[in-house]
Amino acid sequence: MSNNSKLAVLSISANPIKTLDVSNNSLLRSLFCINNQLTELNVRNNKLLENLNCSENYLTNLDVTNNL
Repeated sequence: MSNNSKLAVLSISANPIKTLDVSNNSLLRSLFCINNQLTELNVRNNKLLENLNCSENYLTNLDVTNNL
């Protein structure tokens, strides 16, 4: 996703993905990555992020202090 700098909405639910890099998607406002195999998700650079659903993954920590 790093080559899509103007990406505002991303929905990639129900896939067997283990990693997801959205660090270069600074315009991202909504991220839906439900029911994957993610063990970590870094959204610290996504300051405009308003909607996030990352349930049903293997996340143990999620820092959203920089997000709206």
